[in-house]
Amino acid sequence: MNIKKIPVLLSLCFASAACSYAPMYKSTAGFQGQFSEVAVGSVQIQGVERNVGSRRMPQRLSQKLSNVFSSEGGRYTLNVSLSEYTNALATSRTASDERYQLQVVAHIDLLDLNSESLLKTKLSQVVAYNVQATGFATDSEESSAQERAIDRLAEDIIQQVHFKMYAMGRE
Repeated sequence: MNIKKIPVLLSLCFASAACSYAPMYKSTAGFQGQFSEVAVGSVQIQGVERNVGSRRMPQRLSQKLSNVFSSEGGRYTLNVSLSEYTNALATSRTASDERYQLQVVAHIDLLDLNSESLLKTKLSQVVAYNVQATGFATDSEESSAQERAIDRLAEDIIQQVHFKMYAMGRE
């Protein structure tokens, strides 16, 4: 390495440190303090529960969110309301459905101690699944699709709350 490049490299390192540069792969451990102030208030599902998988969706979402947010106490309450919609995506020549599309919609509401809404938004995930020759296999495919949709929604909810908490900390 050329000795003349060392001062330039050092000054670049100091400049990046001075402007609060953080690499993309940096741990989010610093935000866990803010996340512990958010308590998951309720996760509810609206509409008719068609099968066991529909009842598992709120439980799975609550579990995923509770891994990040506290389960009780806290300065903020996160309420989530789920809706599920299914429609045929592909139909064969025999007029039988071969592929379905599952849409799970989450209405989230982040409240402070005064029950004032800080974040109110709607998030949605769409996943597809195949209709199998047997009913059990189709139910299994549908349950797997519900799990994928809930996992993705949990990530989106955590990200939205993270952005809101970060924005409130910057004000």
